[in-house]
Amino acid sequence: MAPVAVEAPGEPGLKPGLKPGAGSRRVLYVAIAGDMAIAVAKFFVAAVTGSSAMLTEGVHSLVDTGNELLLLYGMRSGNPPAIRWSQI
Repeated sequence: MAPVAVEAPGEPGLKPGLKPGAGSRRVLYVAIAGDMAIAVAKFFVAAVTGSSAMLTEGVHSLVDTGNELLLLYGMRSGNPPAIRWSQI
């Protein structure tokens, strides 16, 4: 008989040692850093060129960063630790 692959308990496809949602948080942290870098670059270009369109784009990038921060907050508050009930 051929060996059968058995997944670890928890999330399907989750690597051992990783918490559920750890990959999603990592993606959000990278996206936040990227959007902040883009916002800084757009504000710099807006200051150098005086372009109101670039200023607007910089604000848009900041709003995107705020959305990602709200996603992180929702991930943390939406997954509270389990409550253990003692047997009576």
